[in-house]
Amino acid sequence: MRYRQYELSDYETVVGWWEKHGWSRVHEYALSDEGIFIEDNEGNGLACGWYGRTNSKSALLEWLVTNPNNTNKQSFISLKMIEQIASTFAVNEGYKLLFMFLENNGLMKFMEKNGWMKGDTKMNIYTKGIA
Repeated sequence: MRYRQYELSDYETVVGWWEKHGWSRVHEYALSDEGIFIEDNEGNGLACGWYGRTNSKSALLEWLVTNPNNTNKQSFISLKMIEQIASTFAVNEGYKLLFMFLENNGLMKFMEKNGWMKGDTKMNIYTKGIA
């Protein structure tokens, strides 16, 4: 498996993954410029997530999704790679924390098993288009 930068041409692939998981499409302008795309050695996409910067000491890991055709092992390894890459970005840029907002039970279990602490469980996230 290998990492490469997410490209705009990957968008429809990632949308297909979200839809097959029963999730809503994330609009392109909600995605940061730092997409982390994991693929196998043949170039087939396995997972994607986005690293987001803030003006605090906390960075974000957002919109994680795996290819629904993956094996469990492929999904686990690719999510672990995304987490490690985002952590490296954050450390190198002086951040102290990574935040993630999740609703998916499978992703929540993965994060908790990999050293993430559950935060506020009663929070809802609201968005509003402004332009």
